[in-house]
Amino acid sequence: MEKEKIREVIVEKKVGFSTLEVIIIIIVSIAFGAILGSVISYRGDVKELEFDYGDLGEVVRTYKNLTNDYYEKVDKEKLTNGAIKGMVESLNDPYTVYIDNEKAKVFNQRVNGEYYGIGAVVGKVDKKIVIVGVIKKSPADEAGLKPGDELLRIDDTVITEKMDTTEVINLIKSDTKVKTSIKVKRDGEEKEIIVEKTKIDIPSAGSETIDKDGKKIGYLDLSIFAANTYEQFKKELGNLEKKGITDLVIDVRNNPGGHLDQVSKILSTFIPKGDVIYQIKAKGKKNKAFSNNKKAKDYKIVVLVNGDSASASEILAAGLKESANAKIVGTKTYGKGTVQKAYSLASGAIVKYTYEEWLTPKGKSINKEGITPDVSIELDKDYYKDPTMEKDNQLQKALEILK
Repeated sequence: MEKEKIREVIVEKKVGFSTLEVIIIIIVSIAFGAILGSVISYRGDVKELEFDYGDLGEVVRTYKNLTNDYYEKVDKEKLTNGAIKGMVESLNDPYTVYIDNEKAKVFNQRVNGEYYGIGAVVGKVDKKIVIVGVIKKSPADEAGLKPGDELLRIDDTVITEKMDTTEVINLIKSDTKVKTSIKVKRDGEEKEIIVEKTKIDIPSAGSETIDKDGKKIGYLDLSIFAANTYEQFKKELGNLEKKGITDLVIDVRNNPGGHLDQVSKILSTFIPKGDVIYQIKAKGKKNKAFSNNKKAKDYKIVVLVNGDSASASEILAAGLKESANAKIVGTKTYGKGTVQKAYSLASGAIVKYTYEEWLTPKGKSINKEGITPDVSIELDKDYYKDPTMEKDNQLQKALEILK
């Protein structure tokens, strides 16, 4: 992820000059104006000179007036970050956001592949926030939390239907090792469980082999595209190949996306060199991204998706469908067809902004539309009561297609 420090142009003090000094400065400015690249204007009673900062002139003037003349002491850093936040929010783009320094820590942990938390995957089912997955040997696993548990309260915060999964995830995560109280409902009974948040290395790729009618099929789950996902993916695929798989299921259900370079490498694994893996559109221009793999894998592939498969997950699904003849099974994807850049401010906050739109290999936009599976099938609710591969009807449909 690109991280750059933004430089603010700030005028902190009023500057006073005598009439003679003003005349000298104006003469020098006229002589060297082209070199200096600034415009100096004469104002009123010659008590103040102003530089022309172009589009930022009003911003600088407001900053100067507030820091100099506001009747109480002003927090300059807070003022500057507020201005940046206002600019970002004025674009009215849900993916162009200002992330304060506290939330930025969680954001960085997530995309870097590690964080402080309990090791549980949270989702929304029938308007209720539930645990949909638990990382093996994680604090959540050891404390006894299970998929299907409905979250009722985290410490002092009551979980409501109006809350989204991101709000709840932020309550579960932290930047230090600390104990937290979680109240859940399981089979109609309420339980309070104490879990210690610890450093979790996100296992963003996992695999298993499935024997189906004499065939050995590989199952590869990708939970997020973190900075280390491709290395994990490569290791897991290698393990599957050693076991002699002939076909492959790639599961990106509930995968919110992540690093574009990670999904590009994964796509190149299955798409021949020179073939398009996706396209990028920015300011009216389109560019194609090509596979650079000399010898692509030729497995028959089915991709599992759902409504929480977003961004890089959709890039993967669309790329495999259009350039590797994969089939898609599940429910319609989220529909995030844009790419963001992010950079850090001196305060530790992050500005994340949209700079490109990605298209499928054939040039189709899925933004706000999502990807409709080849086989649409809802996940059976009984799966949450008994989360096994046998009860996963979407996975069973994928295996049926491969058979």
